[in-house]
Amino acid sequence: ATILGTLIGVGRLSKNWLVAKITSIYVEVMRNVPLLLQLFFWYALITENMPGPRQAHNPLPGVFISNRGLKVPALEGNSLDWMLAGLGLAIVAILFLGHWGKKR
Repeated sequence: ATILGTLIGVGRLSKNWLVAKITSIYVEVMRNVPLLLQLFFWYALITENMPGPRQAHNPLPGVFISNRGLKVPALEGNSLDWMLAGLGLAIVAILFLGHWGKKR
């Protein structure tokens, strides 16, 4: 949503007459349509036009897009792995902040 909003905002400020008018019309139309109606529209558009789980799109290895949503693989590990990763991140942060504090 942030990227789309930025692109539409930049398009609205564009010196190209056609781009500026199209994005202005889009903004004015979307501004006057209730949010719930927009959500229903986008939900119906996505769920009706996406394939089922067995025919899901596979843009990257392990990533699947279907009418049930976006499925991305998650890292599996026991709690010790996550604790060690957090400890390592904390040590790096402490070293960085100590180095940054000395420069100030």
